[in-house]
Amino acid sequence: MKTLFLGFISLFMFVSIHQKQETKTITATFDFYEEGVYYFSDGEEDSYDFAKIEQDVLKKFDLKSDSYKDVRFKITYKEEMQKEEEDEYQIWVIVKLELVE
Repeated sequence: MKTLFLGFISLFMFVSIHQKQETKTITATFDFYEEGVYYFSDGEEDSYDFAKIEQDVLKKFDLKSDSYKDVRFKITYKEEMQKEEEDEYQIWVIVKLELVE
């Protein structure tokens, strides 16, 4: 019984550790939204394309309209693996946005 209990605890810890996803943060300017992708640039040579945005973020900042075009944001995002048929690829998902003054 003790072994079974320790097994469940180990499994729970393993799942909890792997469910935590690391987030990254950048500061960039919103350029435009097109065909389901949100495009940002940092003013240098780097550009960023985000394939998803969490619903609570989208409710606060309607990036599908032009009202936030050329506005700088602090962007917190995570990476997700997507699978289509036999192909697997990584996308970026916006989890938090903050206006930069």
